[in-house]
Amino acid sequence: MNAGPHPLEKFAVDGLFVEDIHAQVLTDFIVDATLGEPDSSRALAALWVLLESRQLFFLCCDGAGIDGEKLREHLRKSLERRGSR
Repeated sequence: MNAGPHPLEKFAVDGLFVEDIHAQVLTDFIVDATLGEPDSSRALAALWVLLESRQLFFLCCDGAGIDGEKLREHLRKSLERRGSR
């Protein structure tokens, strides 16, 4: 029984989201970057992967069927607002 759509589904390419390890890794990094201690090594590493990585981020996005550019742009805007609080 599914409780609802996965939060990353809205970034799917052609509606072909794959809920697998790639999606879970992205979700875990997003949780670490947003809900963890802001200056912890875990949060900082997650932010690097989400905003700076040229390979790991896009590998995970590709595996999950996600438009990496669209997700990264959303994350940049969202995390920028969070940082200005």
